[in-house]
Amino acid sequence: MNQPQPFGPYTLLRRIGRGGMAEVFLAETSSAEGERRHLAIKRLLSPYNSDAQLIAMLADEARVSVWLHHPNIVQVFDFGCVGDHHYIAMEFVDGCDLCSLVRAPEGSSGRHLPLATAVYAVHKIADALDYAHRRHHDGNPLRIVHRDVSPHNILVSRDGEVRLTDFGLARAEIATHETQEGIIRGKFAYMPKEQAYGKDIDHRVDIFALGVTLYEALCGVKPYTASNLAQQIYQLEHPIPPPSAILPTLPREIDRITMLAMHPNVEKRYQCAEELAADLADLLSAFGGNPAEQRRDLGAHVMRRIQSREISPPKPPPMTIHEIPINKTSLIADELQSRADNNPPELPKDAPQNVSLDLHETRTDDLLTTKVPVQRRAGVEEKKPPTPTQSMWPKLLLAFVVGLVSGWLLHLWFAAL
Repeated sequence: MNQPQPFGPYTLLRRIGRGGMAEVFLAETSSAEGERRHLAIKRLLSPYNSDAQLIAMLADEARVSVWLHHPNIVQVFDFGCVGDHHYIAMEFVDGCDLCSLVRAPEGSSGRHLPLATAVYAVHKIADALDYAHRRHHDGNPLRIVHRDVSPHNILVSRDGEVRLTDFGLARAEIATHETQEGIIRGKFAYMPKEQAYGKDIDHRVDIFALGVTLYEALCGVKPYTASNLAQQIYQLEHPIPPPSAILPTLPREIDRITMLAMHPNVEKRYQCAEELAADLADLLSAFGGNPAEQRRDLGAHVMRRIQSREISPPKPPPMTIHEIPINKTSLIADELQSRADNNPPELPKDAPQNVSLDLHETRTDDLLTTKVPVQRRAGVEEKKPPTPTQSMWPKLLLAFVVGLVSGWLLHLWFAAL
């Protein structure tokens, strides 16, 4: 859109984001005193405005967010429909998402945030999750689980303020849309084992996802790179290296915190976000100094990122954890070295069978099978299949010998006559 457009009580100024099901606009409205203020409008794309399930999910995002008033959670103001377009109006964060800060332009290696800056940002989100997980109403727990914590859903302003957003997949007692049995929601690369297997989940899936986010912010690479459920299940069955294996300058304490948050056994993981936040606060005190300085430093990173890209969409990072030099880590690639590229991974016996992807949903009754990329060890020569010419010579030689022997036998037979 080139010109501002009226949209109910709002004016849409420009589009600032677009996903598979919705788009986000910078908008403005007038307060009761006549003052203009900016906000963000999240609007379902036209093909989905007749989808009752998606409308219910958008309504639940607004319903859940209304109960959350925390400095590190994006506030939702309104939910409604203008014409055929369903939308929610929410707080506008003038900056970028955390994903943009750790993703690099095409053709360069991944970026990572300084230790104290990364810890500061994740500590704020841990505080926000602890608040959401503990929220009560009339003495009854709301049991809010975000289910989609990732760098994409963490917004950072130019002033270094950190906000958790997008409770569209959240599960809560006050939500009206219930997830059907056998459906898995969330981003594959941030799912813990219990979520990927379609088991009962609780707030600890958010802790795992935040641990993955911390790893990515510290190292500039993803610990898990799955693009489908089968890959994520396979990767979860294999150990990953601690952050210091990627960046040796990182202290061992951050290894302990990150790997504990990402522990595959839910009972051995941090049992509440408050525990994770406390350990991050201690680490920040030891290595980060004044939180105000870290906020300014985080804001400076946002400003540099915005200026460098000129609001252009971020490029996906060319480097993943599977591309790190083989002598620095023990990856799935090590184990897959001897396997051919066209062999699919072997899933555990108790892995859910028949899984497919439908937008944000994955059903455990339609198996999605794809190949897992293989990283071979440096110095190991790859066996190449024989060329057509090479494979013909043995056959020609055999035909020549058979013909020679047959001719000799015929000669003897005629001589005997």
